Amino acid sequence: MKKTILSLVVLCFTMAAQAQPGEPVSATLQVGDEVTMFYGSGALKAALDAAPQSGGVITLTAGLFDWNANWKITKSVSIYGAGWETDDANGTYLSRFGSSGNNWGNIVIEGTSEQPLENVTIEGIRMWSYATPLQISYAKNVTISRSWLGGLRINGKSENITIRQCSFYENNNTTSIESSEQVVGLTIKNCLISRVSNINSTSSVLIDHCILNPNNNGYQHSGTPIYTNNIVTGSSPFPNGTTAKYNLFLNATSLDASIGAEGSWLKNDVITPLFSDTNDNSVSYTETRTFELTDAAKTKYIGTDGTEVGLYGGEYPWTKKPSSPRVKGIELGVSGTTLNVTYDAETR
Repeated sequence: MKKTILSLVVLCFTMAAQAQPGEPVSATLQVGDEVTMFYGSGALKAALDAAPQSGGVITLTAGLFDWNANWKITKSVSIYGAGWETDDANGTYLSRFGSSGNNWGNIVIEGTSEQPLENVTIEGIRMWSYATPLQISYAKNVTISRSWLGGLRINGKSENITIRQCSFYENNNTTSIESSEQVVGLTIKNCLISRVSNINSTSSVLIDHCILNPNNNGYQHSGTPIYTNNIVTGSSPFPNGTTAKYNLFLNATSLDASIGAEGSWLKNDVITPLFSDTNDNSVSYTETRTFELTDAAKTKYIGTDGTEVGLYGGEYPWTKKPSSPRVKGIELGVSGTTLNVTYDAETR
């Protein structure tokens, strides 16, 4: 109980700070019952340096956190940001990694071939730009969720990597998902994706319930990812030999015979409007886009798991809201040696 109460107090302080413009950015490190606060643009790096090799939980306020290209995550930590977009109505704010100089800073999660790094969680952050991809080398059991990522690179043999409810979109620039080394169990679910390329041929990759909107380079991978329950643009979206089940192809009028396209729908099967938030079938992103299907589309396009194709089907329906509760009000009082905390919170 003590740990739970302490966690709520920390959450109240953190979320309250997010709601007050002009307050310094901060990072809260919790290790068991011990809590340490760090302030300023260097707060995240300071919290990471102070964290033990495993078990640390870092909670970030909104704001810009310095992240140098030479810094790496080499500890088993959980990092929870305020969100990857500012939306006061939904209580999401912006925790961004970068710097004011040219060291925009790729986020690198790195172990070694002899001792892979295990159990890293990141949620609710925005990377600096499309030029700063998330890089993972020699890691296991990594989960990245509800974040904006400037691409993904698997640079060292890794296992059980989960990316869900994330965006890889960047205006007209291309962010891509690549794996130069073997990754066993890369799962990408309910994400907005620009491009998939250069997948190691021995890797096992599942891309499920996503919207895939490639530029002219399309999908150039030599590996064989499995695509299921996605909404896909492009007239020739997948390389030959790809397994693609129950995908909705908005522009393709035919698929190569070598593509296993079980249960999929082609251009002549697409209804308009497909999405409830636009009169056409555009998959371009704006902050107000929801990508929810119309009622007709929800019943027509049912995927392998019995739910609608696209972002809202499956286990992890699309949301940009962090999973932490939203603290709407907080009052603090001291009675003797007792700290009294009163707050209103809602789950999201």
